[in-house]
Formats: sequence, structure tokens, C-alpha cells
Amino acid sequence: TVFLGGSVTLPCWLSPAMDAEGMDVRWYRSDYNKPLLLYRDRKVQSSPQMEQYQNRTALMPREPTSSGLKQGDVSIRIDHVNLQDTGKCVCYVSSSQHYESEAMYLKVEGEFI
Repeated sequence: TVFLGGSVTLPCWLSPAMDAEGMDVRWYRSDYNKPLLLYRDRKVQSSPQMEQYQNRTALMPREPTSSGLKQGDVSIRIDHVNLQDTGKCVCYVSSSQHYESEAMYLKVEGEFI
């Protein structure tokens, strides 16, 4: 749960921990082809990304002590959360030998004044 206008980090990591720098990381809602964030070829891709998430998302370790992608931490931060962000978010990580996915529900509280 996050308050309207705030930032939230949705946690996601590989288990067992492994280096995810060479993997594809896709965060999406209901449509796999319209990601909130896509990390491929060792960088965050600007396309295809849902327009409403441009400049609002980033890969962000779930803990300050995490080494991020090196340790398989593929958590996402969403800034300036709005009511339309409410709903299911899916973290999908894949390589030629491995894939994992996890879904969670983001709840936004607050109202427009």
C-alpha cells in the first residue's frame, strides 16, 4: 500500500540469488507487451514502455545493502504514484536458461483534492 503521490518499491528477487545483469527483466500489469519497465541488453529500455510510466520507474534495490542486479534483486520503484497505478504488477525475469515471475497487488490510498 502506498499513498497517492508517493513512491513505492515493489520487491522482487531471484531465488536462489544469481547475477541478473545479463537477463531480461520485465515489469508489467496485464499486458506483457506493454511493460512498466523493461531491462534488456544490460540497460533499461525506453521502448516499449507504457507512456504513463515514463520517467516514473527505475530498478531499485529493496534494501540499501543490496547489490541490486548482481545479487538478483530486480525490485522496481514507482514515483508519483496515482490512482491508476492500483492493481496487479508482475515481475518477470528471463534468460536463455532460466525464468521466474511473481505477481503482487499495488494499492494506492488517498484522493484528489
